[in-house]
Amino acid sequence: CLDDWTLVRELATRLELPMSDGDGPIDIPMEFCQVVLTDENGGFRQFAALRSGPVTARILEVSHPSEDEQVFDLNVIVAATPLNLDDRERLGNEWVPVFGVVETRPGRESNVWMLDGPGPTMDAWNGFRQTLQDDGWGVWAAPRDDYEVADPNQPGEFVLGIFLYIAAPAALSPAEVHERLSEVTASFEHPLAWPDLAEAAGVDHAAHLELAAKYDL
Repeated sequence: CLDDWTLVRELATRLELPMSDGDGPIDIPMEFCQVVLTDENGGFRQFAALRSGPVTARILEVSHPSEDEQVFDLNVIVAATPLNLDDRERLGNEWVPVFGVVETRPGRESNVWMLDGPGPTMDAWNGFRQTLQDDGWGVWAAPRDDYEVADPNQPGEFVLGIFLYIAAPAALSPAEVHERLSEVTASFEHPLAWPDLAEAAGVDHAAHLELAAKYDL
């Protein structure tokens, strides 16, 4: 049975795996992994996740706001054996397990907003991401290593850009999200633009449109 957590704990103990206390669902941070979700039409998509137990994981990625269903913080029950187990020896330390999803459970409700602009320093980025994640937010940088934006200090030149999806707790109003993002990006060398959020919050919409034009976003 998928919800037989007593049995899961017994098996995990035999395998000397770490385990959370109690008799309910297991939730203890383990290794990063990838999980494969299939849809009703037989298609599939792969997402970054964090294992929360021997056969459970929590999706870390944040879907685009236009998606019908948000995957951030989705709790998934996965098959015990990775789909790519045969690659483990060949890839060594670079191997990341990929699990097929057996069942999904809802996570925290969130509202998603897009941020765009020049990339911050690594220290600033790490601090920004960790702060929001500690607050229970989702932070996902769209994987575009070649993304560049205009450098306003040197006409005709470009700097590395960053494009983010931010999943804010649904209990927060757009104005509260705007205020929090303003706080945690205050140390960035260049500001980020979030015109959709600013419009929804009723603040600084024109200023964010000006930023978008300034950096040619």
